[in-house]
Amino acid sequence: RAQISAMNTALRLRTGSALARSVSRMTAQGTVPTAGAQIALRAPVRSASGPAQSFLQAMDKTVFRRNATYITYIVLGAITLEAAYGGITDAVWEHLNQGRLYHHIDWSVFRAEEDEDEDEDDE
Repeated sequence: RAQISAMNTALRLRTGSALARSVSRMTAQGTVPTAGAQIALRAPVRSASGPAQSFLQAMDKTVFRRNATYITYIVLGAITLEAAYGGITDAVWEHLNQGRLYHHIDWSVFRAEEDEDEDEDDE
């Protein structure tokens, strides 16, 4: 019982939460919290702060709440990332193989000029 009172006091000082009030009610009534409740009492309490946390909260409110929006988000994200990755790898490939690819060949060099000798033979 002394251990529970000490945990209750520490919890009340740390958080002042409804959980601490319920534990103090349980202690006053003579009921002992279970081991799971004691583990929950030791868990750190964190508040939302920083840009990453607010971004995750916004994503949770808009995307992750419903299965259909979550699947749509995954499919559209995969298509977008594939297009970006494909464009970047194509640009790198073109740069590394400049002058060696089929569409880089200057075909005007290989154009055959018609010889006048062939025309005279036909007459």
